[in-house]
Amino acid sequence: MEFSVLKFDEKGLIPAIVQDVKTGEVLMLAYMNRESLLQT
Repeated sequence: MEFSVLKFDEKGLIPAIVQDVKTGEVLMLAYMNRESLLQT
């Protein structure tokens, strides 16, 4: 993944959405910082 194309907000966060792979239902919305994104 090219991190340079991601747009972090002024707090250094980016939305992270968890979806059910079969239904597409959104299960969770959270925010990740650059460090947490690199660890996943």
